Amino acid sequence: MFGALFQRADRTDGIPRDVRQVLLRKGASAAGSSCGEPRLAEGDPGTAFAQELAKEFAALVQRLPPRRIKQEMALPVTLSLVTACRELSLLWCLGDAVLKIADMTIIEARTRSGPLLLTAGMLAAPLWILLAVAQAATRTGFDLTRHPVSMLSLGDLGWIQISSFVVAGVLTLCGAAGLRHAGTGGAWGPRLLGLQGAGLILAGVFPADPGFAFPPGTPDVPGVMSSAGAAHMAAASMSFIAMIAFCFVLGRRFSGTSWAVAGRTGGVMLAVGLSWAMSGAAGGPLAMFVGVIAAWTWITVTMFRLKQAAQI
Repeated sequence: MFGALFQRADRTDGIPRDVRQVLLRKGASAAGSSCGEPRLAEGDPGTAFAQELAKEFAALVQRLPPRRIKQEMALPVTLSLVTACRELSLLWCLGDAVLKIADMTIIEARTRSGPLLLTAGMLAAPLWILLAVAQAATRTGFDLTRHPVSMLSLGDLGWIQISSFVVAGVLTLCGAAGLRHAGTGGAWGPRLLGLQGAGLILAGVFPADPGFAFPPGTPDVPGVMSSAGAAHMAAASMSFIAMIAFCFVLGRRFSGTSWAVAGRTGGVMLAVGLSWAMSGAAGGPLAMFVGVIAAWTWITVTMFRLKQAAQI
């Protein structure tokens, strides 16, 4: 990455000979001074190189897409050129410049927006699930064994579930952006999370069709599919399928662990619940809701773990 300064071949072998000789002096820039206040000595032959490296360092962090920036070193990364120079000076002072600079092939960029976006994404599941449970327990005529949660969008209080869909979708999109920004979700993690968020928003915009005596006063028969109902079903299906795929795709990051098994289990539970509900069999809506809770909980905790990994 620091091609303008040196081409990395094998550890320090890729550093130009004259530069390597300067670096191998291990602390010449700090000779006769205390390392308590790291600085670059004016007359040291390595000063110009270290300053040039610091500039390249800062430019690289600003230039690379966040999803390509990962951590492979302990050096704190900053967008401040002044701080970058001080950090390089400190490494020089401590005699670790050779190893650290030679290992600067992949750099972690810590940003403030990534963790905040991931935190927003983690709020989507608790918000949606808690509101759904509260409404299912209090809405007159609603039976979770017969009615999918989507039908809570109907009736005088339907605005609550509509808002829940839209807000949860927006939060999920924030989580997708945060996952992409942190670079810890791979290529497909942010995309699948984005599809889930978009599906949730569309499911709120297009409400489900009434039927099976809900809202109260509706005939106790299957509802007639409207264009809005068809759009809702397509959007919800897209969101559910994205969640299932996320559980399997991101589960591979934890391959060989119990968390990977938990992810596949959550994905299977949602897939079974979705199929059960689509078949029209008794208890299908409840099975689907349980599957959503299992898969979305796993997704939320995984986002938390990826957020922690991005901040290490």
